[in-house]
Amino acid sequence: LEDQKECQGVNISNNSPLVVGCNRSPGGCTEPFNTSIDEVSVYNRAISIDEVRRDCRRNHPNPTSCPDPKEPIILAPTPNQILPPTRIFWNWRGEKDPDGGLVYPDQGYKVDFSTDDNLANGLFEPTLNARYTTISENQSELENHHVESYSISPDWGYRLRIRPVEDGLILNSYSNIRDFRTDDSVVAWWNFYEGTGSIAGDVVGGYDGQLINFGGVGWSDGLIDLGAFTDRSLNFDGNDDFVDVSHDPLLVPANLTLEAWVNPTRLDGCNGESCGILNKSSGGNGYRLAINQSGTISFGFGDGVTGEANTASATLENGTDTWTHLAATHNGSIGALFQNGGFESSATAPLRDSMGNPNLQIGRDYPTGYFNGIIDEVRIYNRAMDGLDLCNSYLSSCHSAQEEVALACDLSCIPD
Repeated sequence: LEDQKECQGVNISNNSPLVVGCNRSPGGCTEPFNTSIDEVSVYNRAISIDEVRRDCRRNHPNPTSCPDPKEPIILAPTPNQILPPTRIFWNWRGEKDPDGGLVYPDQGYKVDFSTDDNLANGLFEPTLNARYTTISENQSELENHHVESYSISPDWGYRLRIRPVEDGLILNSYSNIRDFRTDDSVVAWWNFYEGTGSIAGDVVGGYDGQLINFGGVGWSDGLIDLGAFTDRSLNFDGNDDFVDVSHDPLLVPANLTLEAWVNPTRLDGCNGESCGILNKSSGGNGYRLAINQSGTISFGFGDGVTGEANTASATLENGTDTWTHLAATHNGSIGALFQNGGFESSATAPLRDSMGNPNLQIGRDYPTGYFNGIIDEVRIYNRAMDGLDLCNSYLSSCHSAQEEVALACDLSCIPD
C-alpha cells in the first residue's frame, strides 16, 4: 500500500469514455504513456490489499518484485499520515488467503521504530546515530497492534519497521516499513490525572479548569492506566457540576477538532436539557457538544453573528454505563461528528468565537444541562482531523484502556 485517502460521500460517476495510455482532456489525448501496458482490469468493487498482492505475483513479469505472503501488511498509521502528539496506534497483519484466513496464522514479527526530531526538509531522516527502539522481538499474529505513548513528541518523524521472525531468525528480505509524522496541533488536553483537588490541569496549553460545585468529590477511576501514570477522570452528578475554563480565542481556532470519552450514567438527569460535554457557546453562537435525553449526540456550531446555524447529530451507540469516544471537527465551513472512530454526519455553516466571550465549560450545556456520568480525555486541536486520524486516536485510547475496563474496540474504521 503506497497511499490512501478517505473520501466521504464522493461520487466518481461520469459519462466520459475509459482511456488507456494517455491523460484524456478536452483538447484530446495528452501526456501519452511511453512504454508497454498489459493486464488492465476494472472491478465493480474495491478489491483488498491481499488481492492486489496476489494479482501482482500472478501477473507480474518479475513476480519477485511483488510482496511475499510473509511480508506484513501495515494498516495503521497510513502512509505519511500526520497525527497529533498524543498516543499513536500501530496495527499490522499477515496476508489473507481467498477465504479470508491468514496464510501464515502462526507468524511472529519483530516490531521496532526509529525517529527523526528535525523534519525541516519534510523527509524522514533518522536522527544522527539513532537506533531502532524495539517494541517486540517476536509478537504473535494474534497481538498485532501496539499503542505508543512515551516516545511521542510534536513535529517528529517516525519510521515503523516490522519484520517476520521464523525459527528465531529475522527475515529481513520480507521487511515492511511505514513513515509517518506528528504535528503540533493540540491546543488543550485535560486528562484529569490529578485525581484530587479543585483544578483540572491542561497538560499542553495551560488552560487549567476550575471544578465548580463538586464539593471535594467527583474524581473517579479513569479510562486508561499507563503504568506509573494512573489515570483519573471526573464524575459529574447531573445537578450542578462542571469544569470552568477561562475564555481564550485560541480555544476556538479557525479549524477545529473536539474530542472526549464519555460514560453517561443517565440521560434524563440533566435538568430536562441536553447533557453538556463541551460548550463554548452563548445564545446559540460558538460550539457545543452534547447528548440529549433521547440519546442523540449533537455538535452545534455558529458564526458569532447569526446564531447557531446548524447541527451534526447521531444516535449514541453504546448507551449508558459504557465508554464512548466522541469527536467533532470543523474545517472553516463544514462541521462533522464522529463516534468510536467512525463518521456519523455533517452540516454546513461557518464557525467563529461566541458573542460575549463566554468561558469554555466541560460537563455543562447552556444554561443548566449538566452531564450525569464520567468524562475523560478531553482535547481541543487547531486543525480539522480527518476520519483516519480520528480512527487512530480512538483506537490508541481504546486499546490502552482494554486492560482497565471491559471495552470492545471497533477496528472497522481502519481500511483492511
